[in-house]
Amino acid sequence: MAATEATAQSMNSLASMELLAEEQAAAINHLELQLKKIEEENEQLIEKQKLLDEEISKKQAAAIQQFITSEVRLAHAMSVLPVKRPRRSSEKESEDEAREQLCQTGILNPAVNFVYQKGYEAAQAGKSRLQQSYDDLIAWKFTPDSASGMRLMSCMRQLLEKNKHLGSINQMDRLLSLESETQMQASCIQEYMKTAQELDAVLQESSTDLDGVQSSLFTLKKQLNKAEALINALKAEYDKQNPGQSDALIAAALATLSEQAIAAEDQTKLEDEDHAPAEPQDDAQRT
Repeated sequence: MAATEATAQSMNSLASMELLAEEQAAAINHLELQLKKIEEENEQLIEKQKLLDEEISKKQAAAIQQFITSEVRLAHAMSVLPVKRPRRSSEKESEDEAREQLCQTGILNPAVNFVYQKGYEAAQAGKSRLQQSYDDLIAWKFTPDSASGMRLMSCMRQLLEKNKHLGSINQMDRLLSLESETQMQASCIQEYMKTAQELDAVLQESSTDLDGVQSSLFTLKKQLNKAEALINALKAEYDKQNPGQSDALIAAALATLSEQAIAAEDQTKLEDEDHAPAEPQDDAQRT
């Protein structure tokens, strides 16, 4: 049971470590994707800013050219009109002064003013986007001084501490499992040694029994050889005295011997049957 609990704890610790590693990898991948997106947006904004600057510069050059031509025409008209036209009243002079002030302020063509206003608004929007992207990059800049970098470093420290703790737990679980396995192996080895000793004892006894059986067989073989020699000698003597009757005598002797053996077996069976029911009676008396 201890081994199973240790293995279960080790499996749980390994699973938690794998989950933490997967979470770390997912967080890092998410941050890298966000950085890539911000960099791509920054590049797109920079390209748009360049295009807007080029368009604004072109429009500004065209507006300046139109302004210069209008000023030249106005100066030429101002130089020609007083000679051809008669003198005007004070009201007309005030109107002319107002027109001159308007010309000096640069509000000559409404289309130019509209284009300039739209270009200025687009430039301001591009600058605000660029500043926002730059601020985002600074906010996501992973340096020891930045807030995001400090948060990331604190998270990494916590993860390292958790990994160390889980590693120590895993190491202890492995040690416990190894100790339990070594104890089980030692007990198995002791049992194997006991069984081996018992088998050795049984083999020694069987070898001694075999030696006794071999010696008894050897003696019986000697006796059998002597008996065969004696039988042959007796048969030869009997054939000399009564020729042709030795085989019948031997057959009769063998028949009598077989009958005696069968009778002895039957007697032993009867004795066993007589002794068998006596045992339960003895047991009943004992109870």
